[in-house]
Amino acid sequence: MVLHQRYIWRLLVIALLILAGVATFNIVLDPFGVYSEISYNGFVPYRNYRFRTPKAEIALRKNWETVILGSSRSEVGIDPEHPAWGDGLTCNASLSGTNFYELSCAFNLALRSTNLRRIALFLDPELFACPHVKKYDFAKSKFNPEWSAFEYHFANLLGIDASTESAKVAVRAYRKTLSSVTPLGSDRPRPEHVNYREFIGASLERFFRSYPNNGKYTVNMTKGNALFREMVRTSYSRGIELIVVIPPDHAIQLEARRLSGLLPTLESLKRDMLDVLSQEARRANSKPFPLWDFSGFSGYVAETIPLDENPSSQMKWHLENVHFTRDLGDIIICRILGREDICDGQLDSFGVLLTKHNLDTHSARIRKEREVYAATNPEEIQFVRQFADEIIGNTAHPQ
Repeated sequence: MVLHQRYIWRLLVIALLILAGVATFNIVLDPFGVYSEISYNGFVPYRNYRFRTPKAEIALRKNWETVILGSSRSEVGIDPEHPAWGDGLTCNASLSGTNFYELSCAFNLALRSTNLRRIALFLDPELFACPHVKKYDFAKSKFNPEWSAFEYHFANLLGIDASTESAKVAVRAYRKTLSSVTPLGSDRPRPEHVNYREFIGASLERFFRSYPNNGKYTVNMTKGNALFREMVRTSYSRGIELIVVIPPDHAIQLEARRLSGLLPTLESLKRDMLDVLSQEARRANSKPFPLWDFSGFSGYVAETIPLDENPSSQMKWHLENVHFTRDLGDIIICRILGREDICDGQLDSFGVLLTKHNLDTHSARIRKEREVYAATNPEEIQFVRQFADEIIGNTAHPQ
């Protein structure tokens, strides 16, 4: 009996030592930046800051003056270290594959920065179509208003996901391979794509299978507009400068939306956003926050896409049809902040500051630009149309 008890105690001691070892391993490598005060700082460049958990930790780590919010478009293309933001600390809290519910939670978390004076809110149209659910590791992160401290630390000290990511951090550190997202929350410059057409084709196929004519915008736009209104109203009440941006997808992505019959919906969406901004401005007895639209069929967004036969050619302004490069993101930053003095791009012809008075004219100009683009780039129009014909049928979209 005594030997049996000794055996059990030895097993317990061994189990506790193993758990302590796992916890120590996860604290030292700290893959999600949860224990940055006591973890080894040498692993910072190798940690994966793309997950929700480290993104929330970034948002809470310092008193940011500017916070960038949005989807992977702004995560990839908007540099929080650009000098146009000014001397204050800037954080990119954009979330890949996000939705309006997550975005509103990220907005509320950003409000905890006592020095916060500006939020740049990048709203691509698909955000209004996504269901309002908790995605990826959102429920385990501090973005989730219902997060549990016990579950949070148990998962980050002893969880399989944390341990697996710790191992990946160790491997990246050994190989001197930096993680894809910086400690400020934005994407590092991406390596050269092998074949643009292949990447874009896969993206278009996902789009046509996900969004056209299935009522996602109709179902979720009302909820999205309500959360958008809350952000605007809160910004006024807290004295925060809010800059709202519709980011620049490549022209062929806008053509995909057109073939899906979504252009009227998108025009209605812009009108709704302007209504919210003007109504909340009157309520606050203030000027409306700006709404910038960088979509269209001409200029930077109409960049030529390399052919399959020349895969080594680089696009300067786009990574594919929905993500823009840092070069274009820098121009956007200068445009929305009025810092033409530090930007080399053609700012006056890129991006429109929308108002109720110019929205119809702007929409008509986009439709006219599309006619010119289609006439001068018939191969691109056909490239998009082949996916539309195959997936949604050649009678289901505008001709």
